[in-house]
Amino acid sequence: MPLRLKLSLKLSYLLFRELLRSFFFLLVLPVTRRRVVVVYSMGKVGSSAIEAVFGPDTVVVHVHRLALSNIWQTCFSQIKSGILPLGFFLGISVLISLRLRSLLGGEVFFVSPVRCPYKRNVSAFFQILELRLFNSDVSFDYMLSAFLSYDQLTPTKWFEEDFFAFSGFCWADFNDFDNWISLESGNFKYVIFKAELGDDVKCRLLNLFLKTDFSSPSLQRVNEASGKWYSHAQLDFVRRFSELKVSIYDLNSQYCYTFGYHLEDKPMR
Repeated sequence: MPLRLKLSLKLSYLLFRELLRSFFFLLVLPVTRRRVVVVYSMGKVGSSAIEAVFGPDTVVVHVHRLALSNIWQTCFSQIKSGILPLGFFLGISVLISLRLRSLLGGEVFFVSPVRCPYKRNVSAFFQILELRLFNSDVSFDYMLSAFLSYDQLTPTKWFEEDFFAFSGFCWADFNDFDNWISLESGNFKYVIFKAELGDDVKCRLLNLFLKTDFSSPSLQRVNEASGKWYSHAQLDFVRRFSELKVSIYDLNSQYCYTFGYHLEDKPMR
């Protein structure tokens, strides 16, 4: 089968799958009697492990963007870069579905882990390299140069351009943050916590927030760097990369101040 045809079939399948998921959420989320949990994060903060916890009594949605302006902006950026914006339809359908559910009186629970910006950005950077068929033999200087061109402000931008724009909260609402905090806005209930917390603590938080009975073994290791084929290259990069941590913390100063991240944090495992 010609390569072009294979690619066309693959893209058609992905588009059909996203459209199908979008219609499912539009039909189910507003009216379901099951608990609706939205794992809502900037990515690379352990959100996949949280998503995997829930059973059939819960409808789980895993998203990174819910602010309409950010969904549109991402769509246009992907089109400009020649990327098919597959997540656009899903993002719009989830946004509409959640608003409809709230109007109909249904609760929605949002679970949002946060993570040290330095560790989070390194993880995201290596995942981008993986998608570009990264070769673990490339030099440290090449990786360092590429990493410095990565948007180090992503953690701060995600909160200011997406989370706050969608939820209506602001940095001042997190003044009482101490490893975790719960917030409410109408029928939308949020819990935000540090990804670095132990699994047993996370499970206790989820049980308290959702009135469930998870146990720490329920948290599976999903999509972690340690399980990737480039894990050794990433660990070596982290080991050699220390002097530039300051700028990453400085750039995300409000984020770091709010969530209590400091330069003396332990190196990424």
